[in-house]
Amino acid sequence: MVLAPSQFGTAAERDAFYARRADEVRRNFEERIATTRRSCTPSAPAVCADAVKPLEAQREDELRQVEQLRLAAPVPTT
Repeated sequence: MVLAPSQFGTAAERDAFYARRADEVRRNFEERIATTRRSCTPSAPAVCADAVKPLEAQREDELRQVEQLRLAAPVPTT
């Protein structure tokens, strides 16, 4: 887990920091989703889709949280 700075020097620094966090979330879930799909049987695609949906929803929730943190992070106004 990486802690965010208490303040960023510029909006660009803030955006880059949170873009990296979002990329980490995506990579983490790509691996989990790929593992789930590899364990699926080809004869039961609906079962596989049902197994992947919660992971996709969790990924989207975490990405929304990263975006909310980005928007709330303080940057100088000068």
